[in-house]
Amino acid sequence: MPVFHPTNGREGQNTDVVSFVGLRGVLPHVISAVRWLRGKLNVKGSETMKNLKLLGLLLCTLLLTNFASAQSETSNGSKPTDLSPAYVALASHKSAVASELKKLLADFTATSPNVLSKQFELEITQREIAKVLVMPETRKSLLSDSYGKLLVRKITTEAALRNLLVEYTLSTPQVRGKSNELLAIENELSEILLK
Repeated sequence: MPVFHPTNGREGQNTDVVSFVGLRGVLPHVISAVRWLRGKLNVKGSETMKNLKLLGLLLCTLLLTNFASAQSETSNGSKPTDLSPAYVALASHKSAVASELKKLLADFTATSPNVLSKQFELEITQREIAKVLVMPETRKSLLSDSYGKLLVRKITTEAALRNLLVEYTLSTPQVRGKSNELLAIENELSEILLK
């Protein structure tokens, strides 16, 4: 299901909206969101307009709160987690998978096995990014480039295992081999974090 993206006012892929450099970046997003809602709701009557204005104010408050928290995270002098080499590797993989998914959706239906596989891989990538973003301060130094590459390998292995499970049972050698590979990667990731 397409998700509204306030940057361009159209339906499309959901991307990170709150990546603002200054307050000037907030207003166009709020205006775009309110215009989109007004068009979708076919606004008539003063009560609906009041609700839309309240929603716009709520959106503005939410965006400003996110902007302020992002500024406080980066202003303390330490390198933020989202700029770690591991995050960069995951973000790069996420954009590559999203691009492949977009190409597949141009040629296949949303229920095609290829499309479902890429959607699953994108979900796994987003899950791993969320884990990296909430990494405790004491572990942030472990988010190296090699850790990020290992996370990307874990994602691709997990996606490949899912694809195998569509066709084979758990007892087949291919599935067992991929499961063992995934387990080995997860053990290596755990070992890195325990150092």
